[in-house]
Amino acid sequence: MRFEEVPGIPRAWTDFVRRFRASGDPFDPARFGRSVDRVHRTSGDGPLPDGALAVAAHIRPGPLGGPVSEWLKCLTAVRVAAELSARGWRSTAVIGLHPDPPGAGCRPTPRLVDSRGVIRTIDPAELGLLAELLRVPPPGEGARLPGLLLGRLLGEENAVVLESSAAAALPAVVEVVGFDDVLERADSGRPGEKGPVLWPRASATLLDARSRRTLERYGLGPGDLFAGEEAAVGRILGRMRTTVPGRLEELRGEVLRVLSGPGPPGGAGERFLKFRDSCRGRIVYQLDKVRRQCLEAVAVKEAAARRRVRRACHALAPGGRPQEEVFGGVWIPLRFSPAGLGRLRERLDILSPEHQLIEMD
Repeated sequence: MRFEEVPGIPRAWTDFVRRFRASGDPFDPARFGRSVDRVHRTSGDGPLPDGALAVAAHIRPGPLGGPVSEWLKCLTAVRVAAELSARGWRSTAVIGLHPDPPGAGCRPTPRLVDSRGVIRTIDPAELGLLAELLRVPPPGEGARLPGLLLGRLLGEENAVVLESSAAAALPAVVEVVGFDDVLERADSGRPGEKGPVLWPRASATLLDARSRRTLERYGLGPGDLFAGEEAAVGRILGRMRTTVPGRLEELRGEVLRVLSGPGPPGGAGERFLKFRDSCRGRIVYQLDKVRRQCLEAVAVKEAAARRRVRRACHALAPGGRPQEEVFGGVWIPLRFSPAGLGRLRERLDILSPEHQLIEMD
């Protein structure tokens, strides 16, 4: 999807991503040469104990792990580090956990959509259950459960999770940035001469199998859902409208017109009228029955369409907003199992200049 189709994405971000991609191959050795040289000058062989280069991503996990967008930033860092390592620059993702700023309690609480399609807030107990499932030890002094969960889910071989102050002390060759980071930087969109290469995080909507079937069944695209449930349902109902009930009503009126009026005089005429009226009653009864069944069938289909579209809207475009900004990152392992984060990491296109739609089931 084009970024312009996704509500709430700043124009500065769209410009930054497209300038980044238009500047050439991001893995060009010349492009990283200055940054790698800078790291070697300041930290010797490499900033990490094993000599690997750091690909940094600084996130605000909050008490519940932060939104999906923060986890996408981490996954982008892991993928960039893997790609650099494959090209001869041994690298590791370094995830820095920002402390909660003053007034963080006023920020929207990350939410999730449950198996019934109902959007609700994340229960802190769910983090405890996830930690128990992953056999994450209780956090020690100064540690935070979201950081421990993220480190276990990303894999110790893929990422190092540190407090932001410790992560910031490591000179990074690449820093993965998100919307807020770009808006805060005066040099958004161009790698600095003295700083790390700024890499845009992947932006994505995660598509479950049920929502995918709904989109296919009704000929909708994810962008249609951002207009809201009623608008999406209205498009579907417009295509579902049928002229059959109206045609049956017209046919009923025609039957009443033709099979009415005076008959021939005499006894034979009375017998004819009785027979005619009986036929007319049977025909009208059957037409009314078929029309009623048709209306009931349409009503059932409309109700099913509303129910399915409502569920898809809640799952893919909650409240008409991007999924990645509304749902908490822990929704990914809770909904798609802990292995779902690995599948998402493999399917992310870290070079895409647009918003991605990723099938998870």
